[in-house]
Amino acid sequence: MQMSAEVIIAIISICIVVTGLFLATMFSLLMIEEIDRKRQDSSLDSYFLFTRRGGLRTFREYRNSCPKGSLHIYSLAAYALAMIGVIGLVVCTIRGYQPLVVRITSPTDGATFSAPANITISANANISGRTVSRVDFFQGATLLGSSTTPPYSVTWSNVPAGNYSLTAKATDDRGTTTTSNAISIAVSAPGRIPPSVSGR
Repeated sequence: MQMSAEVIIAIISICIVVTGLFLATMFSLLMIEEIDRKRQDSSLDSYFLFTRRGGLRTFREYRNSCPKGSLHIYSLAAYALAMIGVIGLVVCTIRGYQPLVVRITSPTDGATFSAPANITISANANISGRTVSRVDFFQGATLLGSSTTPPYSVTWSNVPAGNYSLTAKATDDRGTTTTSNAISIAVSAPGRIPPSVSGR
């Protein structure tokens, strides 16, 4: 089973989040434990990654006593690692849920033809990270034809005079569908001047 890039990014991001939160929690608990131990016995020798010092009573003093703030830095770095993972998940989610988009590119809205017309209807359809399975073309509720490969188009032949509303419906490889905005076209009777140029 081949995984998409979004799934791989999601898995890696989840691992980073879990690892980062685990390490950050561990370091934080070690810091708390060391503070507690220090308060109970300030004469203990070095125990973790830094040397104990006498007379420390507050978290700030204890943290500042660590060589270069080692444990504190490790904890912050671990939390930062978790945040990087969260950002990865957000990016993955945004990419993974980009909508399926389709629009008719030809003819243009308001186009006119003379009957009997042969009209090629074309559409653009795309979705990030997935595949468009097919695009269906409609006049009103009537299916005119379907196209499964780009550039998506069908030819509507011998169109009689009248006014028509065209839409395109795209379907992706998961069965998700979306419909384009409708465009209007006019087909005039033979020998008549199309409405869009009759006033010139």
